[in-house]
Amino acid sequence: MTTASATARKLARRIDPRPRYNYTVSRAHGFVYYRVAKVATRSISAWLRELDPEPVYLTGRPAPFDPLHRLFRFGFVRNPWDRLVSCWLDKVIGPTDYWRDTPLKGLPFDAFVHQIATWDLDTCDRHVRRQAALLPPKGLDFIGRFEHLDADVARVADRLGLPASGLPRRNTSSDRQSYHAYYTPELADLVGRLYAVDASRFGYTFDGIATEGGETDSTRGA
Repeated sequence: MTTASATARKLARRIDPRPRYNYTVSRAHGFVYYRVAKVATRSISAWLRELDPEPVYLTGRPAPFDPLHRLFRFGFVRNPWDRLVSCWLDKVIGPTDYWRDTPLKGLPFDAFVHQIATWDLDTCDRHVRRQAALLPPKGLDFIGRFEHLDADVARVADRLGLPASGLPRRNTSSDRQSYHAYYTPELADLVGRLYAVDASRFGYTFDGIATEGGETDSTRGA
């Protein structure tokens, strides 16, 4: 097996299948922010660092122990079809060295999708892992949407009593086409099947937001 193939196999699944999350904890401000890759994590993390220069960043850990529920727990989600295009543009064909030593680097979008279709999307590399596997199934106080980023960050800030003005923008692609342009009907259907749990749990369709109900809104104002 080549080095590139071996690296790709490590990306495809995690040996330990138990739930593990990536999150940022601030005891000073009383929150846990669950980081979902390719959902404005750099922008939100930069904002939080301005508020608390010494937050604790944890990766691949069980959910934090908080029996009295003193910490405000939140995360953000994104349309899974859009998120996958963003990952491909950034990690596969972009200038970053990420996935450089794997067969993924430089793949056309359809070939990239068919490659990750062979992966365990509940335990694989976080950039394509299902969002439902990156957020705990219960216990979250708020789930915001990438599509409502500024408004939902403001809701988090209001809940924490923190300023929300001037959310920094990191790793954005202002000149990219709408994600719809990258899909054929067949490819859109495949991604819909691969990420069906995300679409169902967070209320998305290929065309956009299915409803403003579902888990994202049911947790608002908690």
